[in-house]
Amino acid sequence: MFKKAKGLSLILVLTIGLWGGFLLPCFSQSTETLTITTYYPSPFGVYGELRTKRMAIGDTYYDPSQHCWPGGSCAFPDINANTDLEVEGDIHALGSICSGSSRDFKEDIRPFKEMDYQSLIDKLKGIDIVYYKFKGRKNTHIGVIAEDAPSEIVNSAKKLINIPDYLGFILAVVKAQQEEIENLKGLNNIK
Repeated sequence: MFKKAKGLSLILVLTIGLWGGFLLPCFSQSTETLTITTYYPSPFGVYGELRTKRMAIGDTYYDPSQHCWPGGSCAFPDINANTDLEVEGDIHALGSICSGSSRDFKEDIRPFKEMDYQSLIDKLKGIDIVYYKFKGRKNTHIGVIAEDAPSEIVNSAKKLINIPDYLGFILAVVKAQQEEIENLKGLNNIK
């Protein structure tokens, strides 16, 4: 009888152990559903995973304190939204990089005159186009040296090229040259 009771108690202990160790935790754990909704434009960051307490895991990065937001607010500690952002290195974008060009942003708008086009053509003739590498970099580039470039396309320190002005300069020269081509075609009766 004692052996039977010992065997039954062992079975009872194992059964309780199984229920307690394996099955009961399943019932005692609560189930939660986490829904992630992204509204576009979504907050800045790179999302690969989700960390529940810090909104970041693994290769996910999100830090709203390091971004300027539309409307002029900028959360960099010592920078406001009107401060230039300087980047040493490459900027890669999987979308467009846009510069404000609406009339809403501009004042003192004047049309180009014939002499303005001619002035830019003359300046273009004086620009040296060079091959170069940035110090410490491998890639070869084609372009101009800011110190040797016309004032219309560089910053006030003559160290940086202003890309929108550079494009405007080139567009004006191309437009003037196209008009010259059309005039020459007319003189030679070419269509």
